[in-house]
Amino acid sequence: YRALSEFYIFLLNMDYRLIRLPEVEELCGVCGRTIYRKIAKDNFPKPLVLSKNINGGSTVNAWRLQDVLDWIGGGYINA
Repeated sequence: YRALSEFYIFLLNMDYRLIRLPEVEELCGVCGRTIYRKIAKDNFPKPLVLSKNINGGSTVNAWRLQDVLDWIGGGYINA
């Protein structure tokens, strides 16, 4: 029961899980450069900016796992 309940907890928390670029690359099968090109063309979910540098540029980005999975499954809609 414990393993099963941990799995269900993972599924419930999956909507809120954040992943960094290396995991996005692995899930999507493309490099980071391609991912950022797709973002520029509004063909990929934009990352959340978790940290900015002194000049206002982003230094730490992360994506919602569910957004990436939706994109992989073809369910991503540009907002």
